[in-house]
Amino acid sequence: MNESEKENRRKEDHMKLRGKKIGVALTGSFCTYEKAFAQLRKLNEAGAEIVTIFSDAAQRTDSRFGRAEEFMKEAEEITGSAPLLTIDQAEP
Repeated sequence: MNESEKENRRKEDHMKLRGKKIGVALTGSFCTYEKAFAQLRKLNEAGAEIVTIFSDAAQRTDSRFGRAEEFMKEAEEITGSAPLLTIDQAEP
């Protein structure tokens, strides 16, 4: 696939995601957060509406990978909305 085809594919993918609401749950697998946040940024750039949901462990556990409070703040900065923190908030 040449560069022009890659760019066209990227634009098509963005069009498919624009306006879609996507929920992303973050659990206690802290070692994956760096990659997860990179994907959140890509979804955001593609125009998706992202809702993050943090499990109890993700909300309260600081680890060698970072502080829970900072992860929730980063998610909010990427998505533009506060993460959901309870089952009541997450259920439609």
